[in-house]
Amino acid sequence: MKNIVIILDDVWEHLRLEELGYPLGMEGYKLILTTRSYEVYQKIGCKELLKVKKLNVSDAWELFRKSLGSETRLSPDMERVAKSMAGRCEGLPLGLITLAGRMRGVTDIREWNNALNKFPDDMEKDVFKVLKYSYDRLNDGSSDITMQECFVS
Repeated sequence: MKNIVIILDDVWEHLRLEELGYPLGMEGYKLILTTRSYEVYQKIGCKELLKVKKLNVSDAWELFRKSLGSETRLSPDMERVAKSMAGRCEGLPLGLITLAGRMRGVTDIREWNNALNKFPDDMEKDVFKVLKYSYDRLNDGSSDITMQECFVS
């Protein structure tokens, strides 16, 4: 247990790392966190800041399309729905990549429309709806244990 990485995603307020059991100052331990708040970054005492900028509409669509994969052919109707879904990601790269990954290989327009109808209108305000949407889309069909069961305790 020499190299351990702890990842905290979407931190909204200051937290005491000691409460998480984070071994501060020990060699080999790394903490990566994502936040939209510069104040949180400062209060926690992060050593490095890497800003991820929102993408413009064109670049967002390009990332979504690339993440969707060349094997997923979009009809004009499916492309219209896909662009609408990508737009709801508001230029956030992780949202675009995650959503495209979930839609990879889907060729039925009804599935695309259903996914669009279930996808939250505002990712910034509907964080839990976005998480639920992603959770509901977890289904690999490859085993008796579904991906969803990995998150239930």
